Amino acid sequence: MTASLSEKDEEKVKQSVEKMVEELKETTSKDDDESEQKNEEVKEEDAGEEDQKPAEEAVIEKQQDEENLKRKEEVDEEKLEEVDEKLERSAGVADAGEVVPEEQQKKEEDQKQTIEKA
Repeated sequence: MTASLSEKDEEKVKQSVEKMVEELKETTSKDDDESEQKNEEVKEEDAGEEDQKPAEEAVIEKQQDEENLKRKEEVDEEKLEEVDEKLERSAGVADAGEVVPEEQQKKEEDQKQTIEKA
């Protein structure tokens, strides 16, 4: 009975983790889409001004944009790592529940062996 409960708990944890991962993916894709739209709008607005800017300033802006994208990717990776850690912790909790019946089985086997020897 406890084994079936732990299996059900494990399934619930897996489902909730999958939901969190999907939500995280949706959030990041929305953020990426929004940032792309903003970048396109800024590029359109700055198209006339960019011709007037020196080449150095344009290079600096591109570098800053790349740095911002890298930061977003790092944040996304951190979020995924957190989700993975939560999954591992929840799996560890489920495993800890399974250890108890195994220990009980070992104790019962030891008791049977000692009874048989006596």
